[in-house]
Amino acid sequence: MSRQYGLRALWFPSISAQEVVDKYNAEKNKDDVIDYYSKGTFLFDDLGSETVANNVYQYGKEDIFVRILLNRYRNFEDLGTKTHITTNLNSSQIEDRYGRQISDRFVRMFNQLKLDGPSRRK
Repeated sequence: MSRQYGLRALWFPSISAQEVVDKYNAEKNKDDVIDYYSKGTFLFDDLGSETVANNVYQYGKEDIFVRILLNRYRNFEDLGTKTHITTNLNSSQIEDRYGRQISDRFVRMFNQLKLDGPSRRK
């Protein structure tokens, strides 16, 4: 509907967190993937369910969303860049997975909506 009426502020690409990791693993220039997903408005679906990325060229195993989310936080502070996520993790699980630095920034970056009850997936 946002596309039909030209409401760009309501349209943004959605990609699963695992797809981002898969693209990172397949790309030779890893920083290109980090840079691409650090800019612009995105919805990262199912954050926290992704596997750890492989960077055999430099780091070994890497949780790339730490880098992406820190970059996005800087862009949020400087440019107002919006980030949307879905996750099954609670705040303490976010901190366990991505670290305190990320979990502290989530409070400022996101309006958190907790959806309880039965699954809404069909």
